[in-house]
Amino acid sequence: GVEGLMGSPFRSEAAAGLVAEGTIYDFGRTSSGVTAAKEEAEYSQQNTQVTVYEVKQLALQKFYECTFIRTQRDTWAQLTHESDVITKEAQEFVQTGQHSVVDGYLSKAQTEEAQTAHAFFAQRLKESTSELAILLGVSANSFSCPPLPNDTLMLSANSDVDDNPFVARAIAGSKVAQAKLAQQKANLYPQIVAVASTGMMQDTHLEPKQNYSAGIGVVFPLFDLHTNAQIHRAQALASASDEEVAAQKQNLDEMNAQYDEIITSSKIRLRYLTNELALAKKAYAVARQRYFALQGTLIDLRDAYANLARAQTQIESTRASLLQASGAKALLNASYKVHLVLP
Repeated sequence: GVEGLMGSPFRSEAAAGLVAEGTIYDFGRTSSGVTAAKEEAEYSQQNTQVTVYEVKQLALQKFYECTFIRTQRDTWAQLTHESDVITKEAQEFVQTGQHSVVDGYLSKAQTEEAQTAHAFFAQRLKESTSELAILLGVSANSFSCPPLPNDTLMLSANSDVDDNPFVARAIAGSKVAQAKLAQQKANLYPQIVAVASTGMMQDTHLEPKQNYSAGIGVVFPLFDLHTNAQIHRAQALASASDEEVAAQKQNLDEMNAQYDEIITSSKIRLRYLTNELALAKKAYAVARQRYFALQGTLIDLRDAYANLARAQTQIESTRASLLQASGAKALLNASYKVHLVLP
């Protein structure tokens, strides 16, 4: 394995020297390696973007959960106040003998139910605010969840499908596989190398002394089972990565379809619930007026109250689902430009 003057067959006795060897041209081996390294760096960046997307989706989900809980707490605070007014009025009717003592117990039970719901959502709001503050990197003491907006979130036109972080990562992975395949194929190409040596020998035989040597050679890989196996492996990985791109695009279509289903159904449900809420408010106002005027029963008022509470909580739940699905779809398609319009 000693090259140059030190490995000369004409050397005799001791010798010392320096040998330099370098590749003049490798027919794409180095360039394919550089390309593969660049594609791997791009894949790492896309993998980071997927992580960023997942964090944003989690923050979006927790944000709308927090706003929904805040709205529910405020709603039940209002309903608790209304129930408390009814209870006080019912107690006066019971004391004067205008209504049965049962009305007093029923009204108190209704108020207790409203207070329980209010306390439940108040406690959940504290925990949800703390969790969201951690995700946003702010102090929980300086942060509070806003209530659900009364507007409906509408998406702008979807961007290119390749902007989706999962699709972009799959495309980057496919490019990495193709670059590695080209790199493995380049190992079958020849190499042009140069060798130079300088030094000194104690003596020579058959030839006069020379203190230097230089040469150019071509290296041909005649038989390399390892490289052939690596090429087949790289081809299989490249084929699998192409399938991954197609699978991610299909998955993107499925997720968009799921979000569209939630958005469309929520809009329809929200429209009907809005009408129900309007009727529930009228029914509650009439039942409350009739009961306070000793013209109606507490049963009618309790039914109207329960119907009002149901309509309000359901419309808030539907609005939260609509906003969360709209925001999640925007992040999924990298459509960060969104605007609010009145329903």
